[in-house]
Amino acid sequence: MAFSKAEGIEYISAWQTLCKSEGCLTRVGPAGSDVLTTDTVHLSEQGARYLIDAISEQLALP
Repeated sequence: MAFSKAEGIEYISAWQTLCKSEGCLTRVGPAGSDVLTTDTVHLSEQGARYLIDAISEQLALP
């Protein structure tokens, strides 16, 4: 994150989006029917869609 600040690049944290003080999301979708990840580091298709939807406003170009 220090690198992005030094370079004037906005850093968007997936961790801050997917995790709160109560814990991290593990399921998304209707009634939590879809798993968020496929292993310890990769999002599932549904997880990736959830993340992009959650940060989409931050991704908008000026």
